[in-house]
Amino acid sequence: MRISHRQSAMSRHIMTKGFLALTIFFPDVAKGQWNSTQFLNPILPGFHPDPSCAFIVEEETFYCASSSFNAFPGIPIHASKDLKTWRLVGNVLNRETQLPELAISVGGTSGIWAPTLRLRDGMWYLLTTMVHDKKAPDDPTRWRNVIFTTNNIWNESSWSDAVHFDFEGYDTSPFWDEDGTSYVVGSHAYRVERPGNHLAKVNLTTGAVQNNWTNLWSGTGGLAPEGPHIYRKDGYYYLMIAEVQTVGHADLFQDSHGKWWCVALSTRGGPSFKFYPMGRETVLTNATWFEGEWPLIHNPVRGVMDGWPLTEMNQTLPGGGPLVDQGDNNIQFLPGSKLPPHFLHWRIPVRDNYIVSPKGRRGYLGLRPSNLNLTGIDGNSAIGGQTFVGRRQVDSLFTYRVTLDYSPKSIQEEAGVTLFLTQNHHARLGITLLPTSNTSSILTQHLRFTTEPYSSAAPPFSTPLSVHLQNTQLVMEVTAFNETHFSFAIGPAGSSKLSVFAYAPGDIVSWGFTGTLIGVYATSNGGNGTSIAYVKDWTYKGQGQIRN
Repeated sequence: MRISHRQSAMSRHIMTKGFLALTIFFPDVAKGQWNSTQFLNPILPGFHPDPSCAFIVEEETFYCASSSFNAFPGIPIHASKDLKTWRLVGNVLNRETQLPELAISVGGTSGIWAPTLRLRDGMWYLLTTMVHDKKAPDDPTRWRNVIFTTNNIWNESSWSDAVHFDFEGYDTSPFWDEDGTSYVVGSHAYRVERPGNHLAKVNLTTGAVQNNWTNLWSGTGGLAPEGPHIYRKDGYYYLMIAEVQTVGHADLFQDSHGKWWCVALSTRGGPSFKFYPMGRETVLTNATWFEGEWPLIHNPVRGVMDGWPLTEMNQTLPGGGPLVDQGDNNIQFLPGSKLPPHFLHWRIPVRDNYIVSPKGRRGYLGLRPSNLNLTGIDGNSAIGGQTFVGRRQVDSLFTYRVTLDYSPKSIQEEAGVTLFLTQNHHARLGITLLPTSNTSSILTQHLRFTTEPYSSAAPPFSTPLSVHLQNTQLVMEVTAFNETHFSFAIGPAGSSKLSVFAYAPGDIVSWGFTGTLIGVYATSNGGNGTSIAYVKDWTYKGQGQIRN
């Protein structure tokens, strides 16, 4: 097996703010007919980085997987017939038994990195890396590379438990040669003695590595050569990698007409590249790949794209998952129901802490408090779990609200709403029980606002809750009302007007590799409290995308 990685005179790098990048190639002279049409980016908005996609001709369906880091359920799969409308198929990582060590990950950039999704002989393969990012780069336990398989991608419970294979690196991707031999290519950019992209024969059923890892290429000298994929075309093997900043970490595939497409992660930087709460999202652009030549990526990625005509196919998709940009219209937690498939926890949840339609409270979700709050032990670890459930922010502008029925009975008990990126990057507004003053032992309900990290633009505070708002149902709301700021508001249930109590700048949640979640939490803040918080009327309404 020979890999070609020669550089072309027409190659150049696209470098913008973010994490990874792709060396892309622009055609000097257009070949063939270019019938232009417009489509919009991102195709998977919000927290959907590191895309890997495949088109299945027999089903006329595109499938894309994306990274999930510490979120659970993890590794979402979306499907589309036309590359515009994307439905959640399910989550590859949906049971604690599949990868129990996710519960003990440390750090906001740990967890599931860069999956690759491929179909071979009726079996789906999903290769990814469980990363413990706080460990030293040369610690072999930092990287746990795994394989998940299923023969029915629309049944998420059919995904296997993780099968481990030995590789000290990340961003692993499968490749089958023409004789059926299975290989894995992966990256290790952080080991000085052998950075780059490595290849070995791997049994994708057992995980057995069948020869030594060979360093194929260390890239062109850019930061962190990673995200490799191998393609075989016209007698050549092509190795594509990522190197510097977003846009990048790309994958290539064809549609039913033989047209080439490229997906990549991208970040909407906002003013001065300071505000990007939705983090790394999935974008789409066109490619041309003529026989014996380099793949040509036609356009720098923009919010509005001119490119190949989108495919027109039967839009019927199996499954009942939501569309990726679908809102939540007054969700009720009815008896016998499960949490919606797009709802997320931070790491594997303590199941007993989430009670659907508790006795006497039909339609509510009961939240039993965790000992740890959203910051956790030190902003990085949270052994024992955190009571939190949320959904992705998928719109530049949105309004999220829930009805909260909560009467804390022990000091420091707290429940409320949060704008959550990681344990050390979030804002939360909650109802808590605190002394009326520093010298008093009398407890009263307070409204408490907390930011991590501390922000002088949004200083934390606590203030006694107005008597008419105590021990009653409250509406709590988070709104992205412009490109740079969020507001937190509350009011009595049934009121048409809420009062804004706090603002949070978007740079609090503009960091790292993930994207913002919006949801609810409950905690005893290290105390002995056990009061359950009850929420209902869960609503998320997108109010606009800023694509430029």
